[in-house]
Amino acid sequence: MKPLIIVFSLSSVPKSVVLVYQSFKFVLHYKIKFLFGINILRLLLPIAILLLPIVLLYAYFNRKTSDWSLRLFEMTQRLIDKLLSIAPIKRQNATEKALCIVRLDVVGDYILTRNFFAPFKEHYKDYKIVFIGNSIIKDLSVVADSPYVDEFIFLDHSIWNQYNGYIHSRQHAFRFLRYLLKFFIKRYNELLMLKKTHYEIAINPILPWGDILRDDIVMKHLDASFKVSVRHEPFVDRGHHSVYVSDGKISHFYTHLFNIPKVSKFLFEFHQDLFSAFFKTFKGVDLAPVSFGMELPPSSVLKESSQNLLNGLSSRYGVLNLGSSDFFRCYRYFNRIVRYLNEDIQLVICGTTPTEAKEAAKLVKAHKMPYR
Repeated sequence: MKPLIIVFSLSSVPKSVVLVYQSFKFVLHYKIKFLFGINILRLLLPIAILLLPIVLLYAYFNRKTSDWSLRLFEMTQRLIDKLLSIAPIKRQNATEKALCIVRLDVVGDYILTRNFFAPFKEHYKDYKIVFIGNSIIKDLSVVADSPYVDEFIFLDHSIWNQYNGYIHSRQHAFRFLRYLLKFFIKRYNELLMLKKTHYEIAINPILPWGDILRDDIVMKHLDASFKVSVRHEPFVDRGHHSVYVSDGKISHFYTHLFNIPKVSKFLFEFHQDLFSAFFKTFKGVDLAPVSFGMELPPSSVLKESSQNLLNGLSSRYGVLNLGSSDFFRCYRYFNRIVRYLNEDIQLVICGTTPTEAKEAAKLVKAHKMPYR
């Protein structure tokens, strides 16, 4: 009997397939036989032939989990779009003039936007100013922005920000499908609620980094006479952004797309350019430079836990927000910042995710900072 020879590259197949191959290589090498002369190779070879396609299919679909999860998510959003387009809507404020600003990012980008609420209150005194934001910043925004915002609408963070955690999970298909049902019901109801209010002007100040974003989805379904956003070309030095929204994808539901200069700059300065262009176009006024920073609200309006934290701080302290939800955007030199500032300033390290909590613990341990 001629020996059976199997030839393939181990580097190009999954580990599970390599394990099957190595098992049979052992058997072929030592030619083990059963007590009654039955050749074990003859017994196992048909089983291997049957199991190998299953192993290969499992490995293939494991790699494709992200693809089909994302497709299901996109199909669900398209279904929501279609149902909302035919749903009967009863308007709630047909005569009231209102202006809304949409920003569904979390703490960092929100802070770089909220200072521009004040000019809207100044130049649109006869308008109702509405802020549509992420529920995770609700406590902060209501306290800090109430002087400039007449109404707050906060959309559920778990539905508008966390589906990526399920898309990239290979072993939780059932959890993803259950989440998809919750996603469908919650998003449909929230968008239906938003469609009931008419706005004279709706503004989305977010940069179009990728495909149609959650902010664009909200803007698409808002009932507004003017829908404003930004037309922006990708930065030449931001290679990690490989896909950008094309004007054709969003121009059909925006009435105004402002052209912002193609330069790399601090996001707050970008907002200065965008809102300056807006006020020049819609009000014919030159927007004065908006100061950067955020004043601490009175302690009387803070929660007890926040009051206790403030009472324990020295007169010189700073807040370090770790960010970000995407690893490649996290700042690499927090250690240097902490080492430089911690000599004279008491630092409060903030974050919103378990990953940021771990990073904060590392900084506290490395620099022997008091933990809070």
